[in-house]
Amino acid sequence: MITVNHSAYLSNSALEKYRLFRDITAQREYSLTSERLIDKITARQQIVEEVNLKQIASATERNYGSIYNTYLGLTKDLETIKGHEDLSVAEMFGISLDQYHFSLVEESHAYAFLRSLLYQEDASFTQLWRRLDTSKATMLRHTKTLRDFARRLGLRISYDPLMLTGEELNIRLFFFLMFWEATNGYAWPFKFDHHQSLTVLEGMRKEFQMEKATQVTAELGAYLVAISHQRMKMKHVLTDERLAVLHFPFPDIIPVFEAASGESFHLTPEQALAESSGYYFKFHAVPNFILTDQAKNQENIARYQRYNTALFDLVRQFLAQIPLDMDQLIGTDETRRTNIMSNLLNITLGAMVLGPTVVPVLQLDTTPVDPEKPASPELWRSINSTLTHLLVLPQYQQFQPQLETLSLAYYYFLAHALIPSIPKMALNVGLSLEQNDVSYVDLLGFLTSIPFVRIMGPQEDLHRCAVLLTATDSLYPEVGSDTIIYRLPTKFESDSYGKLYAILMQAWKNNSALNDHF
Repeated sequence: MITVNHSAYLSNSALEKYRLFRDITAQREYSLTSERLIDKITARQQIVEEVNLKQIASATERNYGSIYNTYLGLTKDLETIKGHEDLSVAEMFGISLDQYHFSLVEESHAYAFLRSLLYQEDASFTQLWRRLDTSKATMLRHTKTLRDFARRLGLRISYDPLMLTGEELNIRLFFFLMFWEATNGYAWPFKFDHHQSLTVLEGMRKEFQMEKATQVTAELGAYLVAISHQRMKMKHVLTDERLAVLHFPFPDIIPVFEAASGESFHLTPEQALAESSGYYFKFHAVPNFILTDQAKNQENIARYQRYNTALFDLVRQFLAQIPLDMDQLIGTDETRRTNIMSNLLNITLGAMVLGPTVVPVLQLDTTPVDPEKPASPELWRSINSTLTHLLVLPQYQQFQPQLETLSLAYYYFLAHALIPSIPKMALNVGLSLEQNDVSYVDLLGFLTSIPFVRIMGPQEDLHRCAVLLTATDSLYPEVGSDTIIYRLPTKFESDSYGKLYAILMQAWKNNSALNDHF
């Protein structure tokens, strides 16, 4: 969740060093051919062996002197991590980007603030900033992003005593998201033993009859376990008020938790049921934007159809009634179609459980949607009007209070899922190539596989093309003054496809930004 220009933990100077580390690694990767880069990766060889700050300054359009000063601070950090001075470039950059990021996070005031909130290590905010030998103003400035995100989740921060207050599910969600941003899985930041967390998670997996997760997904689950363990130890337990909308049968997993952790939490049956439903929600009812397994999508849809019929019918009718040509947008790809429906079901359930909180969670690393000025007004109107029409029906009255939340959440997801396929948003690409050259067959196959690209026919007016791909430096038709004329390399190799895709993607983004409708 850390981006080029933002971090919840790093100061401006620390972020500059992190960015420079990333840029140095990226510049070296770009300088290698794909074949050479693959050789180094498979041989587990160090990629960064030399640093050219002038090239980086030129490529990033930054001042060389500023970059040089940042580099001095970066090398000092890397020597500290390595525990030695006078290291070679290869030795210094022999650590991962995540390792360097976490080393910076560990020293930050925001991270100390986060840990203190979870473990209540300080009685008050004053005690915390005094322990860190800083000032109240500095501490408030360095924790602003964390505090702002807590407010977006509907949480409040008490400063004396220092603690989070609000919905328990949202509190755990806050800790989960912020600790993962701090580590990106590089380190285990909790007091609860890592192996025990994974053992608890494995027991839950069996109880919930889930397949084995990927290593990253398992680690995410372990974070949830460790956070829940600490909150239950402090007598903060979930309630079933909002989780009652799940309607799914699920087992009591607290005995599994207690057996694996060796602790007893002394929960009432109602509390144990709420905790179990909370885990079910976290593991089963969250969006999965990269799941392409058709069987898993269908299994998820069938679960809603059987146990939460009203929610299933709402999403089914929404997709059937929204005034967009979904067949044209989604095409005949059944996997994509079921993935969209599966995610809309999960998003709808998330809105019912989390309320407005689901929106900032979905938009975690992007600019929030402004309903008054959406990037795609037609899509926003289509979604909002369809939901408004459906939610007045008696069978959907329970969803009426979340109309705005559902509209925002649907818009955020569908804007990403559908916009690349919308004809009016397509990038018009003209071709000035030898039509009888068989070597361009692969290129055409590549272009047609990109959903946001529309290849213009030879009889069309190329003044309308956003990008013109040409095989020569001079033999191409007259085009518009804003058209990007890209001369294809004589020898089209793997790297060439990557470069071309980057150009097309940036051109499409630029073109999309100019459109105020579909």
